[in-house]
Amino acid sequence: MIRFNYGSGKDTLFYDFDNRATRLVKQTTGLPTIYDTLWFNYCGQGKRIRKIEKPNGENPDTTVYAYDGMYAVCEFGGHLDLQYKYIYANGVLLDRYDGSAADSHYYHHDGLGSIMGLTNESGNVEQSYFYDEFGNFLGSWGSVTNHYLYTGQEYDGSISSLYNLRARYYDMRIGRFVSEDPILGVSIHIPALNPHDMNAYLYVLSNPINFIDPLGEGKCTPERVVGEIHGLLGIYEKFRNSPENTGACADRAVKLANKLRPHTYCCEILVIYWPTKRPWLGPITMFHAFVEVECMDIYKDITSLRLDPGWWRIWPIIFPFPGEPVPY
Repeated sequence: MIRFNYGSGKDTLFYDFDNRATRLVKQTTGLPTIYDTLWFNYCGQGKRIRKIEKPNGENPDTTVYAYDGMYAVCEFGGHLDLQYKYIYANGVLLDRYDGSAADSHYYHHDGLGSIMGLTNESGNVEQSYFYDEFGNFLGSWGSVTNHYLYTGQEYDGSISSLYNLRARYYDMRIGRFVSEDPILGVSIHIPALNPHDMNAYLYVLSNPINFIDPLGEGKCTPERVVGEIHGLLGIYEKFRNSPENTGACADRAVKLANKLRPHTYCCEILVIYWPTKRPWLGPITMFHAFVEVECMDIYKDITSLRLDPGWWRIWPIIFPFPGEPVPY
């Protein structure tokens, strides 16, 4: 549990055994019996899949998330009615489709990826935002509801002042994270490159003009990403030639993913199932499984790898795989 005191009240954050924030309680000075509450739920991979907001302890508002890789691409209400659908390209948020109004809004960014404005389908400006270096609001104009703001990340601003940076939450008021770096600034493959890395709460080494941290796990420089990829490839080669690499392709992929995940810093590990149809099987669809590694550096450059512990080197030649991969 962590408690923050400020002039108008105090915030209390509660954590689970995996050091993930599960509840925030906001108490305003002078109103000791009235609380604003925010709940978070996560899936087994640590992604936030549900958020429940209760202003003044009443009228809960639920948001359910659906992901494509590391990005929440759909938001649903408490009854799983579509609220928003998002479109990304190379890690940049481009477009939001509103399910209720059946219209689209287009995002415009600065050099860090912060949302500076939104336009409608006619190209007219609907909303604009201004921030300081650490993401504090300097002003805004317009009436469009939007919670993707500083560096293009999700802002839980209705009750808290926190940004969801996946591994942990960032408080723009203090320019720090509100929980420790899960890797304490030291990658398993690359030692700390700067003494500031040892500060477990620091946001991008206090250099927000030049760097971002969309994963909440420190400063992922291109060099650090390259080093991590080489380390993951080494683990992959060792596993591929080990006695553990047995069973169906899905079993092999899951085993490999479990080997890689403890060693990730700037990368995310997904098990992908690729559907394909065989004429002699009729309507039956076969799946081949492999592991996808998706890495993002501080400049939002993305590197993706597909690692197959099984038969991939033979099968594309004999049995090509049509269709699209399906994340599991």
